[in-house]
Amino acid sequence: MTDYRALFEAELDSNGVAWCRGCDERSSHRRGFATRGVVHYDTEIRTRITFYGGLHEIGHVVLGHHRRGRRRRFEIEAEAERWAQNRMRELGVPIPRKEVAAGKAYVDRLKAHGDASRHRHTWVVRTTGDPVMPYICTGCRALASRRAVER
Repeated sequence: MTDYRALFEAELDSNGVAWCRGCDERSSHRRGFATRGVVHYDTEIRTRITFYGGLHEIGHVVLGHHRRGRRRRFEIEAEAERWAQNRMRELGVPIPRKEVAAGKAYVDRLKAHGDASRHRHTWVVRTTGDPVMPYICTGCRALASRRAVER
């Protein structure tokens, strides 16, 4: 069985990135923008799906997304998606297709509707029984922890 957390921590170390799992600065976890040298990711890394999400966040830091410049949000998100997928291939870890599809749908929404394309999530309990990410949005298929849904 693959230890995804160990792989994630090795990626953090190799890229010189710190992992914030829930600091007091809550806005940094919600603002949707990278912080130089820090991945703000509240999720435990236990599965390929959470590992993929973590790599996506590392991608933002590695690619320098704390400096947005003139790029649109969909371009930044697409870059982070590609980085995570390429890194998973390099590591020999199968890429979770549903997460790739959800990421593509998110990028497409941003491209079509601009940076303010976030919708109001409608959370339901997932049938997988995942204790870490037990909720899924019926619209965008985003995953969430109980703590995130109760905010």
